[in-house]
Amino acid sequence: MTPEQSSGDFFDLSKPHVRRSMVLLALGALLGLAIAGYGLFTAKGTRSRSVPPEDLALVNNRPILRSDFMAQVQSYVMSQQYESLLKKANFKGGNIPMR
Repeated sequence: MTPEQSSGDFFDLSKPHVRRSMVLLALGALLGLAIAGYGLFTAKGTRSRSVPPEDLALVNNRPILRSDFMAQVQSYVMSQQYESLLKKANFKGGNIPMR
């Protein structure tokens, strides 16, 4: 098959053509991504910056301050470390090992 024949076959819809299939697949994927992106950024009720900078998140439309979240995380980590330390020292349920 010569290059002239292969390019002529590209537009002949009565014969399958691998390159044409791949081009149509790529065009369909790009069109789908473009439509999804447009719908995502133009939907009613969406804001691109809905959480104020000093907040970490909104839970039930109430802001969670970054400082409060960090204090809670630190408290949790310290309690886990303390619990682990007690287990290592064999202080389960207030039982103090006798030497």
